[in-house]
Amino acid sequence: MKKYYCEKCDCRVDSTVTKKQFDLPVKGESTVFSASIRICDVCGGECYDEDLEQKLFETAYDIYRTKHNIISPVEIFELREKYGLSQRSLAALLGWGEITIHRYEKGSLPDDAHNQTLQFLTDPTNMLKVFKQNIDKLKPRQQKLIEARLNDLIKGGEVRMRQFISPQEQYEPSIYTGYKKFSAETFENMVLYFTRSGVLITKLNKLLWYADFLYFKLHSVSISGTTYVPINQGPVPDDFRFYFNEMEYNGDVLIDEIYYAQGYTGQNVVAQTPFNPESLPSSALEIMKSVEQHFKRQGSKGISEISHLEPGYKKTKKSKPISYEFADKLKEKIPVK
Repeated sequence: MKKYYCEKCDCRVDSTVTKKQFDLPVKGESTVFSASIRICDVCGGECYDEDLEQKLFETAYDIYRTKHNIISPVEIFELREKYGLSQRSLAALLGWGEITIHRYEKGSLPDDAHNQTLQFLTDPTNMLKVFKQNIDKLKPRQQKLIEARLNDLIKGGEVRMRQFISPQEQYEPSIYTGYKKFSAETFENMVLYFTRSGVLITKLNKLLWYADFLYFKLHSVSISGTTYVPINQGPVPDDFRFYFNEMEYNGDVLIDEIYYAQGYTGQNVVAQTPFNPESLPSSALEIMKSVEQHFKRQGSKGISEISHLEPGYKKTKKSKPISYEFADKLKEKIPVK
C-alpha cells in the first residue's frame, strides 16, 4: 500500500481517507462543501495527497461555477468536440488568444463576457450565426469541416423545440440538486444508458438515484442536477413521469405496459435512440456502469426494498426533496471500478 508523507511524523506513513468540511473562498466568496482528506494512521494528522488537494480546489470551483451558471472545462471541451473545433480554431473564430481557451479548459474561470459567449455557442443555430460572421478567420479546410458538422447537427435534429419544460428546471442549484443545475440532456442520456436493453420504470428510478448520489459522494456534485423525492416504491426523480412522457413523445424511449400472471402490471422503458457516451464525463459513466452491474440481478421489488433501507429515504418526509447530504450515508455498498 502506498505511504504518504506526514509533516508531523516527518516520514511516510500508512493513512486513511476520510471526509472533512471546508469553507474555501472563490473570488472572495465563501464556498462550503465536504471533501476527502488523508489522515495519518499514526498521529491523526493530515497527510499531503496531491490528487486529493487538486480535487479539493476543483470541487470549490465547480460549486462556484454551478452557483453562478459558469460554463465548466468539460462543457467547453464538449463544445469544441461537437463542432469539430480545435482550441486554436475556436479561438480564431472568436478573435481570442489560443491560450485563453487552453486556460479555461484547464480550470480557470472565464470572465462574464467570455462565459456568456461560450454558453451562447452551445446552441448550434447560434454557432452557425457566429461561423457565418467570422468564416474568413478560418482556413478553407476548416471552413468545410465545420460547415458540414453544423449542417449535420441542425438537419439531424440537434436543434429541436422541446414540447414541455420539466419541473426539474425550476430548481436552483442547492444541496437538493447536488449543487448542479438540472441538465435535461444529461438526465436523458442517463435514462438512455440504463434502458438500452429495457428496464422496468421502478428499477430505472432507483438506478438513476443511486448513480447521482454515489457520484455526489465521490465528487461533491451530482451527475444530472436531478431532485429526488421519496414515494412508496422508494426514491424517484421529482415528477419523473412528466419527463419520461416527454422522452416518449419525442421518440427517445418506448414505454410498454407489461401484464404479469399474478395480476399486477409494470411499465418497461426501452431506449429508441442510442446513448451518447460523449454527453457525460468518463467518471460519471464509470459510476453508472458500477451501479448497473451491482443491481444487475435485482428486479424492481428487490432494488426497491434495498432503497427503503437508505437513511435518505427513511428520514425524508414524503413529497419532500431528499438532501444529497445523505450520499455520505449510503447503506448499500456499491464497488466502483
